Amino acid sequence: MKNIHLDEKNEHKTVTLEIGWLDLLDVKDPAICRQRWEIWKQIAIAAKEKCLVDFWTDISACAECKHLDGDWCKKAKLPCTVTPLLTIRHGMIGMACMGMYYERLQREFDFEFEEGEHASGKCS
Repeated sequence: MKNIHLDEKNEHKTVTLEIGWLDLLDVKDPAICRQRWEIWKQIAIAAKEKCLVDFWTDISACAECKHLDGDWCKKAKLPCTVTPLLTIRHGMIGMACMGMYYERLQREFDFEFEEGEHASGKCS
């Protein structure tokens, strides 16, 4: 499997399938952190380990959170399933924000009422 370097200065460990969570994601720049996450997923898929990607991108716990961007938590600046304590220390899946930042996405609906009706409406 080809190793991938992100920067010429080689400030970070090379992204490989076997890289530890701390080495993969302990990057001060959130954009580079996310880029390393995306590279790790590409490497896993190329190595025919898509099951790892499927496991670590299961966003069900974060579904409908306003901070969710694909499989990334914008608030915690981590993959949504990577818990800073449990994943890094014990390899356990969880929520990046540990549920503290979860905010249900507010949706707007356009309702059309007939003349004389209002929001409370009538149940049929």
